[in-house]
Amino acid sequence: MLRVTRPVFRPCVIVPVFDHAATVADVAEGAAHHAEAVIVVDDGSRDGSGDAVRSAAGPAIEVLSFPENRGKGAAIAAGLRRAAERGFTHA
Repeated sequence: MLRVTRPVFRPCVIVPVFDHAATVADVAEGAAHHAEAVIVVDDGSRDGSGDAVRSAAGPAIEVLSFPENRGKGAAIAAGLRRAAERGFTHA
């Protein structure tokens, strides 16, 4: 009999953020209810967005930070690289 193996489906959520300290923690926590991991990429925020999400971050939430704004595309690319390093197949 021929056995068909299904590929592993291991999704995560990537949240790029720039100056959204008031909402980013709620967004990350909400996303954590729907995925194994949430990767928040603080793209050089000046309002403490990275700190806001770090203070609320549980074990499912990881925060990457850029010292200065690189743009949304660079933030998403960094999140995708980190997701791949951690073995996630989809974001």
